[in-house]
Amino acid sequence: MVLPEKGDPAPLLSYLWDFLGRRPEQYDYVLSWLKIAVSDGLRCLKVGVEKARLRPSQLLAIVGPPGAGKTLFVTLFSELFGGTIQNPFPAMSGAADFQGELAHSVFLVMDDSAESVRADARHKLAKHIKEFLVVPNRRFHPKYRQAFSAPTFQRVLMLGNRDSLAVFPAPEPDFLDKYALLCAYSSQEVSAIRNDEERDAWMNRYKLALPAFVYYLLHEFQIPEAITDGRYGVKAFQDPDLLEELSNSDTNRELLRCLREHYVEEDQPLVAGKMSVLGGEEDPQKERWCWEGYSKDFEVLVQSLPADQGWRREFRNRHSAGLLIKALADNYPDIVERGTKVNGNRRWRIYFEPKTKKGGPSKAEALKNYAAKKQTASQHVFQGIFQEIEED
Repeated sequence: MVLPEKGDPAPLLSYLWDFLGRRPEQYDYVLSWLKIAVSDGLRCLKVGVEKARLRPSQLLAIVGPPGAGKTLFVTLFSELFGGTIQNPFPAMSGAADFQGELAHSVFLVMDDSAESVRADARHKLAKHIKEFLVVPNRRFHPKYRQAFSAPTFQRVLMLGNRDSLAVFPAPEPDFLDKYALLCAYSSQEVSAIRNDEERDAWMNRYKLALPAFVYYLLHEFQIPEAITDGRYGVKAFQDPDLLEELSNSDTNRELLRCLREHYVEEDQPLVAGKMSVLGGEEDPQKERWCWEGYSKDFEVLVQSLPADQGWRREFRNRHSAGLLIKALADNYPDIVERGTKVNGNRRWRIYFEPKTKKGGPSKAEALKNYAAKKQTASQHVFQGIFQEIEED
């Protein structure tokens, strides 16, 4: 590990300032994240990992255009901890039976090439990353050797281009405090690197500044009070635009949004299940719309969304609807609720925000409209099915 020495950290600080778009909030976060990592690393070096009492860490996800130098960033700062880098995704996804090499690396870095855009896979990825961030002991299984558990000092990073944001972990509410999402920017200095020789020269020049940089982190830089956090040391920062894109790329959340827009905002005929309005009599702010039905009703509900939204492909067999609504309940328990079983079939509830008040019908009028439209809704659905059969 690189030890602190007095010197000039300005070259590295200038590089970071440009790499992070000269944005103070990103710059302060990365310096804070690195300060905590260096402090923890030196404590492990002094007393051992078991006695270091390490705090949980945060995922550092960096998104930027090709050529911005994301890999250079990781390669350079991995030198603080010995320079070894491993990809933890095979172990997280179950693709690797043996992952003993992870025990020898501080920097665990994933890229955007192997993950899935499926919502269930992204939620599973978030779950596995959380375990790497907060569980102090980890199980390792080297090839041809017995598996063992040991405390670890590691940091998880993820790199990707903006057009691959859909494979990044889903921004679940209980994950955001562990999830830093930053935007990288191209700089003239990095863009000017044309070959391996120039890349090596760039790397060697900045590696010489690492001891002075470590000294600066430990003895001069202070984590701003506004972003100090008692558990992680620093509050996770998410670029607002990236976070919005990431939220919109969550297909499960998008499905819930489409259902609300179609059946609540647009007041389209309810084709299956029943809709009721809860609360709101005394406090309109607490009003919620509640759909209730079985998984077969949910399938009809989704299949009746506009064809151009493409939700029909979600149902490949008779179990698909049940699996999908179960995934929604697992990922969004405050929106989708498991009800009781009736004759072996579970009823489900989906809660929606009420209709936007823009001169639309009142609650009573809206429910009256549902009752009237529901009489003809099933007929519309079957007419569409028969038409598809005739066309086939």
